[in-house]
Amino acid sequence: MSDIFREVDEDIRRDQFEQLWKRYGGIVIALALVIVVGVGGYRAWNWYQARQASAEGEAFFAAVDLAEQGKKEEAAAAFNALASQGGAYSDLARLRSAATSAAGGDQAGALAAYRDIAADTGVDPLFREIATIRAAYLEAGTLSPDEMEGRVGAMLDPQNAFRHAARELMALSAYAAGDIEATAKWAEEATADGDLPPNLRQRLEVLLSVIASQRAAKETS
Repeated sequence: MSDIFREVDEDIRRDQFEQLWKRYGGIVIALALVIVVGVGGYRAWNWYQARQASAEGEAFFAAVDLAEQGKKEEAAAAFNALASQGGAYSDLARLRSAATSAAGGDQAGALAAYRDIAADTGVDPLFREIATIRAAYLEAGTLSPDEMEGRVGAMLDPQNAFRHAARELMALSAYAAGDIEATAKWAEEATADGDLPPNLRQRLEVLLSVIASQRAAKETS
C-alpha cells in the first residue's frame, strides 16, 4: 500500500510542478528581470524575502528528511510548526503533515487534515485539489461511484492537471462497487490519454487485466 501512495505522490508532484510553473512561471521570470535591472529598494526587499523563504525551505526539507527516516512524530511536529507560521511553505507543510499521518497509520487524522485543506478558501486552489485527490485515495474503497464523482468530478475535465488521478479514482470506486463495465470505461479512458504518467498507467493496466480475467471467467462459467 505504501508503494501505491508513493507512486500517487510522484504523479501528483509532477502535475503540481507543471501547474505551478504555468501559473507562476511568468512571475518568476519577471522578478528575475527586475533584479537584473537593479531596482534598489525592491531588490533589497526581494533579497529579504528570499532569505526568509530559504530558511523556511531548509526547515521544510529537514522535516521531509525526518519523515523519510521514519521519525513520524518529529516530522509531524516540524510540519505543523511550519504550517502555523503562514509562510511560503505553510500549505505544503500542511499537506506533508497529512501525508505523514497517513504513512504512520493515522488514516482518520490524515483524512481530516486533507478535508480541512480542501475546504480552506485561503489555500491555493492547486493545493486544495491535491488535498481532495489524496483524501479520495484514502476513501477509494468505501465511497460509491456517485460519492466519488461528487469529490473529484470537477477534476475529470480533460484540461485538468489531476484528470489522471480522478479517472483512476472513478475506476477504483466502480470496481469496489462491483461495476466491471464502469471500471473498464474509466480505466480505458485514462490509458487512452497520452499524458498519463507511467506509474499510473501500469496500475490501470493491471486493473484492466484483472477485469479481462473476470470477464473470461464469466463467459466460461
